[in-house]
Parts: sequence; structure tokens; C-alpha cells
Amino acid sequence: MRLLAVGADPPAVVAAIASSTGWDPRIAEGIVDHAPVPVRSGIPRADADAIAAALEAAGAKVAVIEIPQ
Repeated sequence: MRLLAVGADPPAVVAAIASSTGWDPRIAEGIVDHAPVPVRSGIPRADADAIAAALEAAGAKVAVIEIPQ
């Protein structure tokens, strides 16, 4: 899953990344500061969709990319 754009409320996106991944908010802030970047990879599609929904609710634009194995 990739964070493509942060949107108008970066602190909300930081909070959404931190809460949905369990990461420290400082790590989430680094991800937000460097968008577009990958957020998570190698996770089940349902988990990726749940994280994407949380980020989109915070105003971010994300892409869930399924990598063929």
C-alpha cells in the first residue's frame, strides 16, 4: 500500500497511520513528510484495505497495489 498524497490535514494522517499500524507517531510523521511512499507491504489484502480506509477517512490518498506472487 502506498501513501500518494497527504491531503489538507497531515496530523490526522499521522494519527491514522500510527493507530492503524501500531507504529510510533514519529515514524508515521516521517512517512507523511516523505509522501508518496510505501506504507506497508506483504500484508493480507483485507488488512491493507482497512489501513487504506483509515487513511482515506483522514483525508489521504492511497493506492492498494496487489503484487502477483
